[in-house]
Amino acid sequence: TCSPCVPGTYADSGSGACTPCAAGTHAPAWSSTACLPCNAGYHATSPGAYNCTACSAGLYTPDDSGSYPNCLACSPGHFSDHGKAVSCVACPAGQYMSESGAAYCLPCKENMYQDSQGMVGCISCPLHSVSVPGSVECNCEAEWYSLPHTNTSSITTTSTTTTTTTTNANNTSSSAAAAAAAANGLICLSCPVGGACHGGTDIVAQEGYWRASADS
Repeated sequence: TCSPCVPGTYADSGSGACTPCAAGTHAPAWSSTACLPCNAGYHATSPGAYNCTACSAGLYTPDDSGSYPNCLACSPGHFSDHGKAVSCVACPAGQYMSESGAAYCLPCKENMYQDSQGMVGCISCPLHSVSVPGSVECNCEAEWYSLPHTNTSSITTTSTTTTTTTTNANNTSSSAAAAAAAANGLICLSCPVGGACHGGTDIVAQEGYWRASADS
Protein backbone atom coordinates (compact mmCIF):
# COMPACT_ATOMS: atom_id res chain seq x y z
CA THR A 1 0.00 0.00 0.00
CA CYS A 2 1.36 3.41 -0.93
CA SER A 3 0.89 6.35 1.43
CA PRO A 4 0.79 10.00 0.34
CA CYS A 5 3.56 12.33 1.42
CA VAL A 6 2.35 14.92 3.90
CA PRO A 7 2.75 18.65 3.21
CA GLY A 8 6.36 19.71 3.75
CA THR A 9 7.68 16.50 2.23
CA TYR A 10 7.98 15.01 -1.26
CA ALA A 11 8.85 11.78 -3.05
CA ASP A 12 10.22 11.13 -6.50
CA SER A 13 8.78 8.36 -8.58
CA GLY A 14 9.81 5.02 -7.11
CA SER A 15 11.00 6.48 -3.80
CA GLY A 16 10.63 4.32 -0.77
CA ALA A 17 10.06 7.20 1.62
CA CYS A 18 9.10 10.85 1.71
CA THR A 19 11.86 13.43 2.07
CA PRO A 20 11.49 16.72 3.99
CA CYS A 21 11.79 19.85 1.87
CA ALA A 22 15.10 21.65 2.29
CA ALA A 23 15.21 24.95 4.16
CA GLY A 24 14.24 27.76 1.79
CA THR A 25 11.66 25.57 0.02
CA HIS A 26 8.20 24.24 0.83
CA ALA A 27 5.55 21.74 -0.27
CA PRO A 28 2.04 23.02 0.46
CA ALA A 29 0.10 20.01 -0.86
CA TRP A 30 -0.20 16.35 -0.10
CA SER A 31 1.55 13.88 -2.40
CA SER A 32 4.11 16.41 -3.66
CA THR A 33 6.74 15.17 -6.07
CA ALA A 34 8.98 18.22 -5.59
CA CYS A 35 9.37 21.18 -3.29
CA LEU A 36 8.84 24.76 -4.36
CA PRO A 37 11.22 27.65 -3.64
CA CYS A 38 9.89 30.43 -1.43
CA ASN A 39 8.88 33.54 -3.31
CA ALA A 40 10.98 36.68 -3.04
CA GLY A 41 10.18 38.40 0.24
CA TYR A 42 9.56 35.08 2.00
CA HIS A 43 11.68 32.42 3.68
CA ALA A 44 11.49 28.95 5.24
CA THR A 45 13.94 28.56 8.10
CA SER A 46 13.57 24.85 8.89
CA PRO A 47 13.44 21.76 6.65
CA GLY A 48 10.03 20.23 6.09
CA ALA A 49 8.10 23.49 5.67
CA TYR A 50 4.62 23.37 4.14
CA ASN A 51 4.48 27.16 3.73
CA CYS A 52 6.85 30.10 3.69
CA THR A 53 6.94 33.01 6.11
CA ALA A 54 7.02 36.66 5.06
CA CYS A 55 10.13 38.64 5.91
CA SER A 56 9.56 41.27 8.58
CA ALA A 57 10.27 44.99 8.17
CA GLY A 58 14.02 45.59 7.97
CA LEU A 59 14.57 42.21 6.27
CA TYR A 60 14.26 40.93 2.70
CA THR A 61 14.95 38.12 0.24
CA PRO A 62 15.73 39.25 -3.31
CA ASP A 63 14.50 36.32 -5.43
CA ASP A 64 12.72 32.97 -5.51
CA SER A 65 15.81 30.81 -5.91
CA GLY A 66 15.09 28.92 -2.67
CA SER A 67 18.52 29.86 -1.38
CA TYR A 68 17.30 31.83 1.62
CA PRO A 69 16.36 29.86 4.73
CA ASN A 70 16.60 33.18 6.55
CA CYS A 71 15.78 36.70 5.43
CA LEU A 72 18.66 39.06 4.81
CA ALA A 73 19.07 42.20 6.91
CA CYS A 74 19.06 45.60 5.24
CA SER A 75 22.59 46.97 5.27
CA PRO A 76 23.48 50.14 7.24
CA GLY A 77 22.28 53.23 5.41
CA HIS A 78 19.23 51.34 4.09
CA PHE A 79 15.80 50.31 5.40
CA SER A 80 12.60 48.44 4.64
CA ASP A 81 9.48 49.72 6.36
CA HIS A 82 7.18 46.83 5.38
CA GLY A 83 7.11 43.04 5.31
CA LYS A 84 7.59 40.83 2.22
CA ALA A 85 10.35 43.14 0.95
CA VAL A 86 12.47 42.05 -2.01
CA SER A 87 15.00 44.87 -1.53
CA CYS A 88 15.86 47.72 0.80
CA VAL A 89 15.72 51.45 0.18
CA ALA A 90 18.56 53.92 0.73
CA CYS A 91 18.01 56.41 3.53
CA PRO A 92 17.07 59.76 1.97
CA ALA A 93 19.26 62.84 2.26
CA GLY A 94 18.88 64.41 5.69
CA GLN A 95 18.61 60.98 7.34
CA TYR A 96 20.92 58.10 8.27
CA MET A 97 21.02 54.61 9.76
CA SER A 98 24.12 53.15 11.36
CA GLU A 99 22.72 49.67 12.09
CA SER A 100 21.65 46.77 9.88
CA GLY A 101 18.11 45.40 9.73
CA ALA A 102 16.43 48.79 10.10
CA ALA A 103 12.76 49.44 9.43
CA TYR A 104 13.32 53.21 9.29
CA CYS A 105 16.04 55.86 9.10
CA LEU A 106 16.78 58.55 11.66
CA PRO A 107 16.84 62.28 10.89
CA CYS A 108 20.13 64.10 11.32
CA LYS A 109 20.26 65.95 14.62
CA GLU A 110 20.22 69.71 15.02
CA ASN A 111 23.35 71.41 13.65
CA MET A 112 24.19 68.37 11.54
CA TYR A 113 23.34 67.52 7.93
CA GLN A 114 23.59 64.85 5.25
CA ASP A 115 23.33 65.72 1.56
CA SER A 116 23.69 62.17 0.22
CA GLN A 117 21.48 59.09 0.24
CA GLY A 118 22.25 55.73 1.88
CA MET A 119 24.56 57.10 4.56
CA VAL A 120 25.38 55.67 7.99
CA GLY A 121 25.93 59.01 9.76
CA CYS A 122 25.57 62.77 9.52
CA ILE A 123 28.11 65.58 9.21
CA SER A 124 28.56 68.42 11.68
CA CYS A 125 27.75 71.85 10.31
CA PRO A 126 30.81 73.96 9.49
CA LEU A 127 31.96 76.64 11.91
CA HIS A 128 29.38 79.38 12.58
CA SER A 129 26.60 77.58 10.73
CA VAL A 130 23.44 75.86 11.96
CA SER A 131 20.69 73.49 10.81
CA VAL A 132 17.38 72.07 11.98
CA PRO A 133 16.90 68.30 12.43
CA GLY A 134 16.70 66.36 9.16
CA SER A 135 18.65 68.94 7.16
CA VAL A 136 20.43 68.39 3.86
CA GLU A 137 22.53 71.54 4.30
CA CYS A 138 23.58 74.13 6.87
CA ASN A 139 23.20 77.91 6.82
CA CYS A 140 25.30 80.58 8.46
CA GLU A 141 24.02 81.68 11.84
CA ALA A 142 22.89 85.22 12.63
CA GLU A 143 25.64 87.87 12.46
CA TRP A 144 27.46 85.72 9.90
CA TYR A 145 27.14 85.37 6.12
CA SER A 146 28.47 83.30 3.27
CA LEU A 147 29.67 84.32 -0.19
CA PRO A 148 30.73 81.13 -1.98
CA HIS A 149 32.32 83.02 -4.87
CA THR A 150 34.59 85.19 -2.69
CA ASN A 151 35.95 85.48 0.81
CA THR A 152 36.00 89.26 1.03
CA SER A 153 33.38 91.97 1.50
CA SER A 154 33.34 95.74 1.33
CA ILE A 155 30.94 98.30 2.78
CA THR A 156 31.40 102.03 2.26
CA THR A 157 30.16 104.81 4.57
CA THR A 158 28.24 107.79 3.22
CA SER A 159 30.65 110.32 4.67
CA THR A 160 34.03 108.85 3.77
CA THR A 161 35.10 105.92 1.59
CA THR A 162 36.22 103.16 3.90
CA THR A 163 36.72 99.65 2.67
CA THR A 164 36.59 96.78 5.12
CA THR A 165 37.99 93.51 3.88
CA THR A 166 37.33 90.35 5.83
CA THR A 167 39.16 87.11 5.15
CA ASN A 168 38.49 83.50 6.11
CA ALA A 169 41.50 83.34 8.37
CA ASN A 170 40.21 86.25 10.46
CA ASN A 171 36.81 84.61 10.99
CA THR A 172 37.54 81.03 11.94
CA SER A 173 38.81 79.84 15.28
CA SER A 174 41.38 77.55 13.67
CA SER A 175 42.82 76.65 10.30
CA ALA A 176 41.47 73.12 10.78
CA ALA A 177 37.94 74.44 11.20
CA ALA A 178 38.35 76.56 8.10
CA ALA A 179 39.57 73.58 6.11
CA ALA A 180 36.60 71.49 7.26
CA ALA A 181 34.19 74.27 6.34
CA ALA A 182 35.74 74.65 2.91
CA ALA A 183 35.51 70.90 2.33
CA ASN A 184 31.78 71.08 3.05
CA GLY A 185 31.30 73.93 0.60
CA LEU A 186 30.26 76.54 3.15
CA ILE A 187 32.42 79.20 4.77
CA CYS A 188 30.74 81.64 7.14
CA LEU A 189 32.26 85.09 7.56
CA SER A 190 31.66 87.65 10.28
CA CYS A 191 29.24 90.37 9.26
CA PRO A 192 31.25 93.46 8.26
CA VAL A 193 30.94 96.82 10.00
CA GLY A 194 27.87 98.64 8.75
CA GLY A 195 26.11 95.49 7.64
CA ALA A 196 23.26 93.44 9.10
CA CYS A 197 23.49 89.70 8.53
CA HIS A 198 20.83 87.13 9.33
CA GLY A 199 22.52 84.01 8.02
CA GLY A 200 22.62 82.92 4.42
CA THR A 201 24.24 85.12 1.79
CA ASP A 202 22.41 88.40 2.40
CA ILE A 203 24.10 91.50 3.82
CA VAL A 204 21.82 94.46 4.39
CA ALA A 205 23.47 97.90 4.69
CA GLN A 206 22.54 99.57 7.95
CA GLU A 207 21.42 103.19 8.17
CA GLY A 208 24.29 105.47 7.21
CA TYR A 209 25.95 102.86 4.98
CA TRP A 210 25.48 101.77 1.40
CA ARG A 211 26.47 98.93 -0.92
CA ALA A 212 27.24 99.39 -4.58
CA SER A 213 25.84 95.93 -5.41
CA ALA A 214 24.98 92.59 -3.86
CA ASP A 215 28.51 91.45 -4.68
CA SER A 216 30.30 94.36 -3.06
